[in-house]
Amino acid sequence: MKLYTFWRSQATFRVRIALNLRGLKADPVYVDLDAGDQHKPEYTSVNPQKVLPALIEDDGNVLFQSMAILEYLDEIHPEPPLLPKDPRGRARVRALSLITVEGHLSRDKATGAYCHGDRVTMADLCLTSHAVTYQVFKGTLDAHPTVRRIVERCMADDRFAQAHPKL
Repeated sequence: MKLYTFWRSQATFRVRIALNLRGLKADPVYVDLDAGDQHKPEYTSVNPQKVLPALIEDDGNVLFQSMAILEYLDEIHPEPPLLPKDPRGRARVRALSLITVEGHLSRDKATGAYCHGDRVTMADLCLTSHAVTYQVFKGTLDAHPTVRRIVERCMADDRFAQAHPKL
């Protein structure tokens, strides 16, 4: 597999985490967004939308859009699952994956050690990618204690830490 990536891409960060959680390896292909490489024919032939990430499977199949990639990986490599088994839980995780979350996490009894219960879900990958990128640019999570707690727990896991955009 090949993963088209750039250090600052939050979306690619979450895909790297998902790959790490499953023990899958993808060769990185760097697309320098600052230099405009996403507009070059070499990349637009991979992803005409000109955004990251793109994941190319060994058979040449091209996947794009991080959320679609996460769900695809969850379906073809179901362990560990990124979505809960129950429909209500899946809906909550998908919703948390798409928003700013402190208000929801801090008030909802479904929040546990992670965004939804005590297992890593897609929401944790999304939350961590946003929060860590915010911190890279000198932001602080002090006003978001539930977010900070979950992100710290996630980043203590080597599979998350090894996906860090600054590595």
